[in-house]
Amino acid sequence: MAWSALTRARAWVVAGVVLLAAGGIFLLETSRETVDVAGFAYPPRAFGRQSDGGIADARVTVDARSKEKWQYVRFSAGGVVAVAGRVLPDWDIAFRRFQVVTNSGATNPAGRAGVRDMGPVSFETVQEAPEKGYLADAQTGDRIQTENPTLKRWYEYDYAVHRLKPKPNIYVIRTADGRYAKLRILSYYGPQKEAGWVTLRFGVTPEGSRRFR
Repeated sequence: MAWSALTRARAWVVAGVVLLAAGGIFLLETSRETVDVAGFAYPPRAFGRQSDGGIADARVTVDARSKEKWQYVRFSAGGVVAVAGRVLPDWDIAFRRFQVVTNSGATNPAGRAGVRDMGPVSFETVQEAPEKGYLADAQTGDRIQTENPTLKRWYEYDYAVHRLKPKPNIYVIRTADGRYAKLRILSYYGPQKEAGWVTLRFGVTPEGSRRFR
C-alpha cells in the first residue's frame, strides 16, 4: 500500500515537471513570436505625415503573397494603392512575392521612378536624396519579365532555414510624382511566418525638395 502511494506520488511529480516544461516552452515560443513580428501592420497604414506633404517615418506591410498579382505602393499616398495596370502613373514600386519592379524603364517606359542603393546605413543618416544615380527597370534574362537591377538582390538567402533575410540597406526611390522616398525592407514574413508579407519602413520628401525631414 505504502509503495503504491509512493509510486503514485512520483508519477504526479513527473507529470507536474512535464507540464511546467511544456508551459515554459509555450511561453518562450509566444514571446519569440511577438518579437519576430514587432512592427507588423496590416491593413497598411502610414505614420508621420506632415503638413507640407512629406512623410517623416512610416511603416507599411504589403500583402505580396500572390504569385500572379502585383501589389502597388505609392509612397506619397502612404501605402498600397489599387492600380489597374503597370503603365499607369499612380504608383512607385510593386511587389509580387520576392520580386520588385518600379514605375520606370522596361516596366513602364513613361514612368519617372528609379532606385539608388545607399548601402547598409541607418535610416536616420539619409537626410537628402541624391540628385543622380537612379537606375530604371530592365528586361530580365528571358526578356519576358522586368526587374530593377538595384533591388534584384534586396535579400540574402539563408540555406540553413530556407528563409529570406532583407539586407540592412537603405534605398532612395525617385517616385513617379517627382518626389523622393527613402526605403528599408524590414521583413518578408507575417505573424504566422508566412512568406510574402513585405514590411517596409519609409519616408517621403515634400514636393519640390530632396530633403527628408
